[in-house]
This record gives sequence, structure tokens and C-alpha cells, in this order.
Amino acid sequence: MAGLWFFAGIGIGILHGVTLWWTVAVLQPDKVRRALILAWGGAWLRCLAVAGLLMAAVNDALHSCLWAFTGFFLARLAWVGMIELRMANTKRTVSK
Repeated sequence: MAGLWFFAGIGIGILHGVTLWWTVAVLQPDKVRRALILAWGGAWLRCLAVAGLLMAAVNDALHSCLWAFTGFFLARLAWVGMIELRMANTKRTVSK
């Protein structure tokens, strides 16, 4: 059962990263109100998804909650690492 919570955490972590990427991609500097609604609304939805996962996992067992959080954390860490690699490759390509 712990593996299920681990993969559920990874799924929420991936969903978290994809929705954050989408929010940044659709922001328009001339539409401030829309940007604020997207940013704050998306942040609340992402936090609610993580809280829902952790609450469901802790209802199963405490170690299930820890596995879910570990999966979520590792997925987010991998997402940040991928972005870091893309940024490093972009800088290298632009400077040549």
C-alpha cells in the first residue's frame, strides 16, 4: 500500500509542475487582473490537491503520508532539475 501512496505523490507532484508551467506560459503582462487570478487561483488549487493527498494518506496510516510526501517531493525535485538543465542548455546555446 505504501507504493500506491508513493506513486500518488509522484502524480500530484507532476500535476503540480505541469499546472505551474501552464500558468506561467499563459500569463500576459498587459492583463494584470487575469494574471493575479491565474497565479493565486492556481496556487490555491495546487495546495488543495497536495493537502487532499496528504489527508487521504494520513487517514490510511502515518507512514503512508510520509511515502506520499516523499513521492511529491521527489517529483518536484526532478521537475526543478529538468528546468535547471534546460536553462543551462539555453544559456550555452545563446552564448555561442
